[in-house]
Amino acid sequence: MKATIFSNKDVIGTTNLEVGDFSMGGLYGDFYPNDNYFSKIQKYVWKFWSSKNTDFKEWNSLKFNIQLENEMFLMPIGGITFDDVEELKHDQKRIDLAGVDTKIIEDFIINNTRTFLEEPWESISIEQKLTFENELKKEINSNHILADSSFSAFSIKSGCNNVLFEINSKKIEQQFALVHLTWKGKNDDKNFPKIELFKDFDEFKYLRMFPDKIEWEY
Repeated sequence: MKATIFSNKDVIGTTNLEVGDFSMGGLYGDFYPNDNYFSKIQKYVWKFWSSKNTDFKEWNSLKFNIQLENEMFLMPIGGITFDDVEELKHDQKRIDLAGVDTKIIEDFIINNTRTFLEEPWESISIEQKLTFENELKKEINSNHILADSSFSAFSIKSGCNNVLFEINSKKIEQQFALVHLTWKGKNDDKNFPKIELFKDFDEFKYLRMFPDKIEWEY
């Protein structure tokens, strides 16, 4: 699976991912860095491996994202690491992803399916992804059901503010949340922004995406 690697909005390289452990969501691949990686990221990777006490706040601020060639963004809840140390800086580099939901990319892996969304649902750009995630952080308060959850913007419904997020939470069993962003920043109402939860991507497809497609076409 060919993929592009981002840090914030910058492309830092590419990879061709393979499944290492399907049940655990482990993916890996040779990493082919570009100038952005060498000038902006490599020093943090070296520091990550050489430090006894990793500064995870600093590491997470790099906001790594993986986008497959079918435009799907992955959410590796176990993290992303680069096999690159200063002592072996000229060696081939590798990227590892942990905790990816391999079920939602199974068709892409096995059947080489290039599409994963139906109109009016659309894939998003890295700029949109970061914007949606930042906005959701602003809008939820400490009493909202998504408080203390990690989330990754996944897709958007054309013509409205409905954004699908993949989520990871100790309090929520479901894997996806459809959020109606208000674009009004934080509020004190625990019921806003409004959300609809889905067990997995299949449930979202059958309960929401396919009905939306029928309505869109007719």
